[in-house]
Formats: sequence, structure tokens, C-alpha cells
Amino acid sequence: MKRNWIDLGEVLSGRDLAEGERVTLNVFDKGLNTLLEQISFRPRREQTGQRVWVADFCRHINTHSALVRAGTESDSGEWQVLESSYQNHFWGICSRALRVVATLPRQINWSSERVALHSEKTLSSANTSIRVNVRSATGERLETITFTPSAKRLSPGLWTKDLAVQINNTSLFVRAGRENGDRIEPYWEGKSNYVWIPKDSGITVTWNFNGPREAGRIPSDRDAVDQERISLLAFDNVADKPLDRITLTARAEK
Repeated sequence: MKRNWIDLGEVLSGRDLAEGERVTLNVFDKGLNTLLEQISFRPRREQTGQRVWVADFCRHINTHSALVRAGTESDSGEWQVLESSYQNHFWGICSRALRVVATLPRQINWSSERVALHSEKTLSSANTSIRVNVRSATGERLETITFTPSAKRLSPGLWTKDLAVQINNTSLFVRAGRENGDRIEPYWEGKSNYVWIPKDSGITVTWNFNGPREAGRIPSDRDAVDQERISLLAFDNVADKPLDRITLTARAEK
């Protein structure tokens, strides 16, 4: 088996999963930092135990992934999946340079380079919107999480906790809250919550209050001619990739 597969790291489990809790495996091209596969898993209600869900997660990967296998090698050289919190590994095909990034509930899965979800700002209304961007090592946007606070939860401790809850319920790459052993739990105190990023993933996270901002002026030094096409291109300011294009065709006045 090991002649055809490269060890990509341990499938770690530090605790039972909560009912409905999701674990996601992301498979990246190691050189291009491009997301190739994404496999999410939720255990059945009676299968949430620390070692049981890991085995089911490995079997789920083996069923659905074209690039990765999970488990270990038996004495006879065959695949086997163990009910273990550390003995199973991710394996990538030798013909591809791969990196796996997973939201595993184990303390050592997460980088110490975290992003603070801290604010002393009491929001003025429930119409405030917050945007969280999760990007790859090359700046490509992997996901965007948009959060609107509840009208009765606008104080710093409450809305930052609620934002952390939404990140945990939505994100396929990161977790948010206060670290408590192998758990990352949203907390009501305004300076307790962080966004936690998987170790060695190259992923970056930014967040900001949503709203219109000036991006540049629209200059004009002459009249347009009839049928002249004028285009506006909107680019991602980090990944430098086009996001939108709007074209106006000028018409002569009648």
C-alpha cells in the first residue's frame, strides 16, 4: 500500500462530536494551493463517540474521495480503519502533491496564529452586517460568511459570541470561539473569541463591517460617441481576480 500512497498526517480526535457537528476534509494541490476536493461528514446520532466517529469519517472519505484515503495498513498490506483517536492517517496518491486541511476537534490541529474577534463596539442597529473572508495561501477566496446581529444582542460580548456561533455552523475551513481543551466554544465576553485556523494550512481570515466604500473615481474628459462601449471591471483586491463586469453602450442623444 505505501508504495502507492503518501502519508499526509494523522486523523485526530480529541473528543466526542456534538449531535449535528460537522467535520470537513479539504484537499489542496500543494504547489498551486488550489482546492481540489471537499468532503464533509456528520456522524449518526448513535455514532458520535470519540473513536467511533473517526472510523466512520475515514470510511466516508474512502467512499467519496478520488484523491485521498484514510486509515492504516494491516499486517497483510490491506487497508483497514481503526476505532482510534490517532492511529488512522490520511493518505494521498503518489502522483499528486497534496495537502489536507481538516476541521478536526483536537487541540493540536489548530495553529497558534489565530485571528481576534474582539471589539468594544456596541452596534447601532440590527441592520449592521459583518463579512468574514476565508482565503487560501494564494489569496483566493474560499468562502465568505455574512453575519447580521439580532436586534437585542448588539453589545460587544453578545454579537461577537453570535458571530462565532455562525462561523462554527457555516465554515468548512475554520472555527471560532475560546479554546477549552479540545473544544472551541463561543463565549459571551467580548475579548474571548478568536478565529482558529488549521495548522500549516496557509489559510488567512479577515473580517470587517459590511457597507459601501469608495473604490475610486469615474473620470471623464470627453463625450462618448454613439455605440461606444464602456466597461467597469471589479477585481478581488487580494487575489487580483475579476469578480464582475458591467458594460454600458452609449447612445447618441435624440
